Amino acid sequence: MVRKLGSSIVEDTWHHYAFVRSGSTLTIYHDGVPVESGTFTADWGDGTYTRVGSASSGGLIGELADIRIVESAVYTDTFTPPTGSYWG
Repeated sequence: MVRKLGSSIVEDTWHHYAFVRSGSTLTIYHDGVPVESGTFTADWGDGTYTRVGSASSGGLIGELADIRIVESAVYTDTFTPPTGSYWG
């Protein structure tokens, strides 16, 4: 379901991404704006989060910070992303 989301990414700039699953719908938000949505029914409960991807397969090239995983849909519409760390 996920396509290349890099058309609006500015190098050397922090971006906020949220992958939100509500029921069987997965929505991806980039800097507070929904950019992709579709059906996702896989069970994420097995704890096998292994990697984001590789540069050769079009995966992440950059850094990740302030990652959090919650059990409820935090964002359900366009929002203003946080400007600082969740943890101070």
